[in-house]
Amino acid sequence: MDGDKKKEIKDAYKEKLSEGGVYAVTNNVTGKILLQPSYNLAGSKSRFDFSKVTGSAVIPKLQQDYNQYGPESFSYEVLETYKAKPEESHEQFVDKIKFLYEFWQEEYKDKDLY
Repeated sequence: MDGDKKKEIKDAYKEKLSEGGVYAVTNNVTGKILLQPSYNLAGSKSRFDFSKVTGSAVIPKLQQDYNQYGPESFSYEVLETYKAKPEESHEQFVDKIKFLYEFWQEEYKDKDLY
């Protein structure tokens, strides 16, 4: 593989990892919601999809309801995304995601949360 192709693959991987945000997992039977920050939304979605297939909640807080209502009773929704800027440090990226998470916790404070 030539150097240009390797750089292209590496840059695409970094790009994928630098999109974070906040997502919600909703129990569609009870209406209860779990808010989660993520530094890699694509990975979070993949883990959620895997958990639905296997019936094993990736997030332990959800396991009891997964057992009671079944994984098909849960949905995943991205509430907000944030793409890291090239000039941003990893710490700045993490701080931005934490800020977004706190914002969404405030927005959902009157909802039934896990």
